[in-house]
Order: sequence, then structure tokens, then C-alpha cells
Amino acid sequence: MATLAAEVREMVEEQIRFRSLLVQMTKRDLLLRYKQTVMGFAWAVFMPLIQTGIFATVISRVSNFDPGIPYPLFAFTGVLAWNFFAISIRFASISLSGNTALVSKVYFPREIFPLSQVLVCFVDSLVAGLVVIGLMVWYGVMPGVQVILLPLIFLVHILWTAAASFVLAAANLFFRDVKYIVEGLLTVAMFSTTALYPSSEFSGAVGLIMRLNPISAVIDAYRNALFYNTPVLTQGFLLSALAGMFFFGLSWLIFHRAEHMFAERV
Repeated sequence: MATLAAEVREMVEEQIRFRSLLVQMTKRDLLLRYKQTVMGFAWAVFMPLIQTGIFATVISRVSNFDPGIPYPLFAFTGVLAWNFFAISIRFASISLSGNTALVSKVYFPREIFPLSQVLVCFVDSLVAGLVVIGLMVWYGVMPGVQVILLPLIFLVHILWTAAASFVLAAANLFFRDVKYIVEGLLTVAMFSTTALYPSSEFSGAVGLIMRLNPISAVIDAYRNALFYNTPVLTQGFLLSALAGMFFFGLSWLIFHRAEHMFAERV
């Protein structure tokens, strides 16, 4: 136990010592993401808007459920929350294999690679979040006191995203087809969450899967805080938060212990 505690302390101290490098890597990745693009940061808003428009058109024709708020607002929030998770791990999974020179020749904590991708996508999400505010004003939806818990929801969201990013970034370095598996799974995984519809619309195994999905708890928490003013600290969200902390710590530890093998695998 003492050895594990010392290892964790070393991991944390390394991140603190190299925090300026994480900031610089995030800035670099932000610039590279939108370099030579006409729309720049507007892509962070444009894509979830297009997705919301498509889903709103399709779902309005095949279902008549009432989410309690205008469906475009309901769907855009879910799509935005899902995209942060999905796009983060999509880029994070190739963050080590895409920086072979740095991985093999320069020493610094390799966690910086996937973490920088998560932070880049978080900045994108904050930019796109302005659309949520705009839609709330347009539809006359006012947040309640529960909105003060948004930072906690952000934290849980980031913990799950970083945990998945650590695992997939390391796995893709050892097995290069992991990125293709990730792409395939992410294409359909959104439909196992409450991004587009509430879990109450489904019963049986489908409804159970949606309720057990930790990202569903995060998406529901965003809506509870922003639109419904209902308790954020539900049993589902608290379980997601506890599980997120556990899996974040576990995935970070696994990643850290595998670092010494990265250079020979690039």
C-alpha cells in the first residue's frame, strides 16, 4: 500500500511539474486542429448543430415523446455532451502513435498526449456551449439553482473521458487496429445513451443499458441543472461519479506503468 501511495504521489507531482507543457501541447493541438480551415472554431458549433437538425427531423417523424423542453434544445445538449466524450477519445486513441518522435526521444509524462486532446475538445465544447445559452434564451428556458453544480458535472464528464483516453491511447500503441474498432463503436454507441431520448422511453434490456451507461447519467445531470431544475445529485449520477473516479485512477495507473514500453512500440 505504501508503495502504491508513493507511485500515485509521483504521478501527481510529475503532472504538476510538467503542467506548463500540458498547456503548450493543448495550444499546439488547438492550432493544428483548425489550421488552414475557413471556419475555424465555428466547426465546433456547426457539426453538433447539423447533427441536431438531422436527429430532430428524423425523431419527430418516428416518435412523439415529450421531453418537457423544446426537442432541439434537448437534443443539442445531449449531442454536445456525447461529442465531447466521443471526439476526445477518437483523437486521444491516436495521440501516442501520432507523435512517435516525441514519445521515443524526449522524456516527459506521456499522459500529456491524451490529456491535451481531452482539453482541446473541452475548449471546443465550451465554445459550442454558447449555442445552448442562445437556445435557452430563444425558447425562454431559465436555469434554476441547480446550475451551480455544473462544475461538478464537468469534472465527472472529464474523468470518464480521460479514463477512456488513457486506456485507448496505450492500447492503440500496442495494437494499431484499436483506432478502427473505436471508430466503429463510436458510430453506434451514442444510441446507447440518453443523448437523443430519455431512457424512460425504453423498457427491458435497451432501457437498462441506457440507464447503466455512465455517460447517460452525465447527460441527464446537465439537463437537470440547466433546464429542469431537478436534483443533479441523483443516485445514478453519484454512482457514475464514484465509478468515474475509480476508473480514472485505475486507467491512469495502468497507463503510467506501461510507459516504459511505449518507446519500443512506436
